[in-house]
Amino acid sequence: MHLDLGLNHIGVTGLKFLCEALKKPVCNLKRLWLWGCAITPFSCEILASALSSNRSLISLDLGQNSLGYSGVKTLCDALRLQSPFHRTLRLRIDESDPRIQKLLKEIQESDSQLTIESDTQDPTNNRPSSQDIF
Repeated sequence: MHLDLGLNHIGVTGLKFLCEALKKPVCNLKRLWLWGCAITPFSCEILASALSSNRSLISLDLGQNSLGYSGVKTLCDALRLQSPFHRTLRLRIDESDPRIQKLLKEIQESDSQLTIESDTQDPTNNRPSSQDIF
């Protein structure tokens, strides 16, 4: 199943509701698009909590959100802790930031189950079709 909430400013309250659903064992969501939803570094802590307990999500698109280094690190740490299978995280990344460069290199060298992509492309190329969205 796919859920595309792209370009919706869901806010902290909306994200909390979404994360509560992601934590439920019956959640079988595979792909979640939160592209351009005004997710902040603070919001990443809420999302990381859900990601650390969710076992079904394999692709998360957070492109065009200003996550900063702290948000990116928080999300990556949550995904790396419990990832028994391959996951893809798509982010707007400031690749000129040395801390981000170091984090990406560490992940590339130590975690073959996590792929981080930079959102330099149009997100509609990777978004689900209308039949895939519930």
